[in-house]
Amino acid sequence: MINKVLGMGYVSSKPDYQEYSSGKCKASFSMGINYGKDTTWVEVECWDKIAKNANTYLNKGSLVFIEAKLKYTSWKDKNGSFRSKLFCVCDFLKVINTKNPEASEKEIHNISEIKKTVDSDIEQQKQFDDVPW
Repeated sequence: MINKVLGMGYVSSKPDYQEYSSGKCKASFSMGINYGKDTTWVEVECWDKIAKNANTYLNKGSLVFIEAKLKYTSWKDKNGSFRSKLFCVCDFLKVINTKNPEASEKEIHNISEIKKTVDSDIEQQKQFDDVPW
């Protein structure tokens, strides 16, 4: 199975950053991904070095590219109601520099190269996949 998410969108607000007594740190934020007139809001969770970078460099409106994995969690809230959440755990984060058009063009080209590589990997996997759909 493949669990890979690639997305580029705008950060809704400064990440929520937490440091734990274990030395680990976490940054969480929402990212709006536009598709035509529709916007899909995705929750993103970053850990350790990526979390520190997200806390340092991301602000409301930052344009970011992420590579992540989907994660599902469920729990009972204080009222005993069942709750669940699907979110992305970030493996790679790149801030797209929108103030320097030449740099952004180069970064966006790199993103398209990453997408080509991932698409190629998916096509190769399909050739070996025994699932009949």
